Amino acid sequence: MSSIIVGIDISKDKFDVCILKEKSKEIQRSFPNSSKGFQEFSKLLSSPADISVALEATGRYGENLCRFLHGRGIAVFVLNPAIIKYYAKSRMLRVKTDKADARLITEYLQLHQASLHS
Repeated sequence: MSSIIVGIDISKDKFDVCILKEKSKEIQRSFPNSSKGFQEFSKLLSSPADISVALEATGRYGENLCRFLHGRGIAVFVLNPAIIKYYAKSRMLRVKTDKADARLITEYLQLHQASLHS
């Protein structure tokens, strides 16, 4: 299991991240969906071997970020959006914001990482 778990909710212009590090507070931030945003985001991360990232498959919006992270040796999981939708329903969650979605993806990854394939 990774010591840093990251959930990302991505859209055309920005992406919201929720980062859980061992023994530290949750970090939530937004970045532009661009090379500059990817660089800013990577400054929050440490050793690639300790990081797992998950995001929903959203067509083309996440492709460049996935390539960027994978190129740095970070495990990236691209999830079917239906998985997260039904996971939220199972938790009886009704809040639907980018921040809340990033947190939900982080939680899902934390619980199910062992059964996912990168």
